Amino acid sequence: MSLQVATDYKDTRLGRYICMAFGYSSAEAWIKDKAERLLQLTRQSLPPFNLKPILKLRHISHDIKYDPSLSCRAKIFSVDSGFEIRMKEGLKYYKSKEKWRFTVAHEIGHTFFYDLEKTPPLRYPLIPFADSVEEQLCDTFASELLMPTESVRKEFFKDKSETSDSKYLAQFQNLFRMKQSFGVSLGALCLKLKLLGLWNILLFFCRWQPKFPYHKNSSLPQECEFAWRSVWSVVPIKFEQELFIPNPSMKRPGRPTVHIKTLEELYKSDKQFEVAEFDIPRSDLRIGNLPKILEKVYGKNSHYKVLIGKISHQKIATNLDIFSRYSERSKHFDSRQHVDYLVGVPLGE
Repeated sequence: MSLQVATDYKDTRLGRYICMAFGYSSAEAWIKDKAERLLQLTRQSLPPFNLKPILKLRHISHDIKYDPSLSCRAKIFSVDSGFEIRMKEGLKYYKSKEKWRFTVAHEIGHTFFYDLEKTPPLRYPLIPFADSVEEQLCDTFASELLMPTESVRKEFFKDKSETSDSKYLAQFQNLFRMKQSFGVSLGALCLKLKLLGLWNILLFFCRWQPKFPYHKNSSLPQECEFAWRSVWSVVPIKFEQELFIPNPSMKRPGRPTVHIKTLEELYKSDKQFEVAEFDIPRSDLRIGNLPKILEKVYGKNSHYKVLIGKISHQKIATNLDIFSRYSERSKHFDSRQHVDYLVGVPLGE
């Protein structure tokens, strides 16, 4: 899944085709309606939503095949009985099924670009293969199928005032509760909340990684410095045009460094907590032009409140854990498990 904002698609070839062929005002409305109808047909109204009856309804085999030769994460194939989903070999080793669920939901979305009355199903004419717009629409479909808009709104405001004395900490706790409720990843949930205009907290998913840029297939020296890197971030819509978060270039692979000393202290101390609120010196929050934004929102305060959620991962399959091939050669990483942190910086009301 890519964390990107939905678009209108009206100016794209596929978007125009969908509007003309199916009579919708936009391609996004069309694909969201398909997700809503599937939940209605399978009589599902409460999360987490079960994908098995939906697979059956769309004539997709429940037997997911794993193919190491796939160049992408997953792909759907048209067969005489309907469809079958093939995934990259590594996906079956995920300890968490959240990415697996989103990937399957995404592939279900692809079936709407086929004529199911044909045997085997055939793609509708004028729809090209490997269309980037189709991929984005299938992400939108998966998001709406696993996290219907009305259900997300209902859960977001559910018992919100009773969870904590701090309203921002309450939102953060609610985020982790909703993640479990819907059975989705934090990234997918945060993007959904952002698109609905419900989220006003800048989020960084942080991971302890080598300081210098490196290629994923390159080897690390025995001694290297590690730092907190932002794996992904979600910027509130209000600040999307104003806030700059640096992205790594193709020539220098890597991830933006997040300068928060509190993270390093928490990591080294292995403090036991799930979600907590901390007072961070303003000098610690150095990434992009975030200091200028915070000064604009809160003035020249010496400290800012930052929300931190701890995410522990037991060691999983070697080919999926990017640290596993470095753990024996680096003193900085515990090979038994690794810990990620979700950092939230409130940006006003």
